[in-house]
Amino acid sequence: MENFLNEVKEQDYFLKEDYGVSQVVSGTLAFSLIPNQFFVSERVKEFAGTLVRETTDPDKSPDHLEYLRMDKAGATAIFTVSGNLKKECDDWFEGPEYIPSCEPLIKMAVGLTDYGKDLLITTLFSNQFVVTGMKNGRLMLCNSYEYRSAADLVYFIQLISDILELGNTANILVNGDIDPGDGLFTQLKEMVPRVEIPVEFFQSRFDSPVDGFPFHRFAFLSF
Repeated sequence: MENFLNEVKEQDYFLKEDYGVSQVVSGTLAFSLIPNQFFVSERVKEFAGTLVRETTDPDKSPDHLEYLRMDKAGATAIFTVSGNLKKECDDWFEGPEYIPSCEPLIKMAVGLTDYGKDLLITTLFSNQFVVTGMKNGRLMLCNSYEYRSAADLVYFIQLISDILELGNTANILVNGDIDPGDGLFTQLKEMVPRVEIPVEFFQSRFDSPVDGFPFHRFAFLSF
């Protein structure tokens, strides 16, 4: 890990600059959300549950537990950062702020409320996905799951829609590691006709549209 990060730093121009604020987004989709009114910092380890994993590898530092209050979401995210990664970033940057992977996804969901007040946004990664639910423009849920097929996606989409009582008028949006023309989206569309990838909406978030660029894969980075 250390050698890889050093190679990246040597080649990346931006990592050699000085910044007033540095943020590092956690690469894991494991996180917990606690409503702000119930969160007590002294109980963060209790709230963390199974997020922290012990290691017996002498070359690997234990995961570091972090939390971030997100006022716009009304919740505090609890998450972990690789101990080795934290050590490197603490050495590179001055007082970096660590961000959970759900934070940019929640920002995207809040930004998409102009698209619709009741939303279910599914962001796909490699064999994992995050569902972010908005009702009446307010964050109701953000959670990660594993999947192997379109049927798995449909199951969670339907389950969460029922739990949040979103009804048949809510917009169901998909973004991330999926293409409008591939088999996964076709199957998903057949089972849930309301599913859509708002390609044009996501494209409008970027200053310089490029033909063929998959804007929907990186849309959450633009919010």
